[in-house]
Amino acid sequence: MLFVLAGPSYVGKKTALSHFMKLYSFSSIIPYTTKPVKRQSGEVEGIKYHYVDQDNATDIDNDAFIHDRPFRYKNNDDQIIYAYKKSDIEQAINSYSNFIIHASVGNAINISKEYRAKNKGHLYIIFLDYSEALTEEFFRKRFIKMDSQYQNGSDPENNIDEEQFRRRFAHAKKERSVYSKNTKYFDEEIKGDQPYSICSSLENYILPKLMVMPTSPDRIPGPLSDDDIMYMIEKRLKDKLLIEDKKNVLSASECKKKLSGCAIQLSLSGTIRIIKRPLINNYIDMAQDECVLDSKLSGIYKEKNISLGYVLKPNETILCSSVESIKMPHDIYGLVSSKFSYTQLGLSIELGTSVIQPGHEGKIHFQIKNNTANSICIYPEIQVAQLLLFRTVQPSSAKYCDKTGTHGYDKASVSPISKFRDDNKELANAKKPGKNFIKSVAGAFRNQMVEAIVGILFTCGIIVTVATKAEAFLKTYIIPIFNSSPILIKVMLIAIGIWLFSHLFDFIGRLLISFVEFVIRKIRERIR
Repeated sequence: MLFVLAGPSYVGKKTALSHFMKLYSFSSIIPYTTKPVKRQSGEVEGIKYHYVDQDNATDIDNDAFIHDRPFRYKNNDDQIIYAYKKSDIEQAINSYSNFIIHASVGNAINISKEYRAKNKGHLYIIFLDYSEALTEEFFRKRFIKMDSQYQNGSDPENNIDEEQFRRRFAHAKKERSVYSKNTKYFDEEIKGDQPYSICSSLENYILPKLMVMPTSPDRIPGPLSDDDIMYMIEKRLKDKLLIEDKKNVLSASECKKKLSGCAIQLSLSGTIRIIKRPLINNYIDMAQDECVLDSKLSGIYKEKNISLGYVLKPNETILCSSVESIKMPHDIYGLVSSKFSYTQLGLSIELGTSVIQPGHEGKIHFQIKNNTANSICIYPEIQVAQLLLFRTVQPSSAKYCDKTGTHGYDKASVSPISKFRDDNKELANAKKPGKNFIKSVAGAFRNQMVEAIVGILFTCGIIVTVATKAEAFLKTYIIPIFNSSPILIKVMLIAIGIWLFSHLFDFIGRLLISFVEFVIRKIRERIR
């Protein structure tokens, strides 16, 4: 498939050619020319043109080539020929790959006459033009701005090659004039005064006509390199990748410092959630009333400031987030991974791989676990995690978010706790395990009785052990004071004694049960 671009000088033909070759992996055909060395401006043989000496012009001025008549300026022929080899044109038209070339209007018409009727759907001839009228003032501004090779002084507005300007201006008018008389040989006319607008309009026209999807670096699914990431930050016009640090959008140079290899480095924020270790395991009912559940989870998962560091105990897991906020394009998703420099210490990103969905906007939340028997002190701002980015085949139309457009906790500094309840009909309608008030009271009473009995037995065992000394102590100090006290004091002492012994038994029983559970857990770990 071949697309041919024609139009006046400085309209954006070469820019459009580079745009499609770079972003959509289009191929091109190298033209032949008799352009003299003095006007080649550093152009390399075999890249921009195939150069033919003017004495051998007949090598390309024959039926094997598509070529235009030389441009006549001031009644003198230019003598420079620009030509395309017919076999190259035919190969491009019949190829399943995508080709694009720029040509003079005359050459575009000749290509159209030779091949267009027989190759519908495989060949498109496009004329590019300015939106504004082609006046001398307008063209001079374009000439000064875009053709620096003909400027021969430090002040380009006053030091330009006037003869070259006049020649270019005459050629632009000639190209427009020839097109206006031969529009039937063209498939489309696209106008624009800036190269980027021309490229955008060409994309809208060309891409839907392709039989083979373009292999654009900005569209190939798979992992992104650091260059791909920087392209999405710097050059994407829409749906860009943005990185914020402390609510400030980072510049391209600042973003580049965050990259290492093909990943964005994530720094630990100054606020985390620690998971409290109770003496007796907590019971969490995921289908419990949201307000009650929030209150309960807030007590278990405590928010903590770690500006002075935090000592991560053996096998402890904390919930944390990044300092950076990431705005993900709709065709990009991410995976949060550990960094090897920290995994060597025994720290890991735990509880499975964290997927950052397309359209995510906010901080990155993850968990850190200390897998060793050592305590490790961590600090805010350390780059403990990294975000790997991948491109999808097509942009995601459904955002992974709530009714407000994004997850509210994405912007928070601490990890979420009870967001699994949001719009979760299964939990809202879940049948509770047969628990009612009487059973709850009975269960609590049973636990209290078990703790109290264990405490009483342990205390009685201690008392039996020291019975003789305890009896002497009571006879010498406690009983005489108690007998000589008023009746009201006796009642108060008895009440205080009962309260103290009751709580003492509970405390001792709870302590012993927790100790036994701890010992059993350690034995099981050793056995495994």
